[in-house]
Amino acid sequence: MLERPRPGGSGRRSRAEGVRHTRRVSSARSKPALARLDWIRAGQELLIEGGISSVKLAALTRRLGVTSGSFYHHFSGFRDYLHSLADYYGGENVDRLIEILRTALVELGFSHGEARIRALLAFAAGVGQPFRFGRPSQSDDAAAALEIVLRP
Repeated sequence: MLERPRPGGSGRRSRAEGVRHTRRVSSARSKPALARLDWIRAGQELLIEGGISSVKLAALTRRLGVTSGSFYHHFSGFRDYLHSLADYYGGENVDRLIEILRTALVELGFSHGEARIRALLAFAAGVGQPFRFGRPSQSDDAAAALEIVLRP
């Protein structure tokens, strides 16, 4: 592309002069700041999609479209992050399971309050079962405990 010579110039533009200088706003600045929960939810997605081995800082930053600086603003290190992810993932899934149980118990005729307590007891029995009774197939006591919790 030919350009008109500038007064007092040689008619040629230097490479630096020919570069259009535009100020770009980084995509990180145009996005709202990430919260700790954003990082945890992204990790939960990775965990569900590919297991624990897929939860890496590089994968998290790619998924969120940011650099690792925000990560270290929210977490002291990757071990801290993994603990937070486990707490969130476990808590969310436990709450969901206890709700699925409560809803089923209400449908079986229990009051909402009694269904909630029975759901908590059924969950506790299920979690504690391996420690107290051994393998499920080897324990009549575990089945009897569950039957009592679910009996009208």
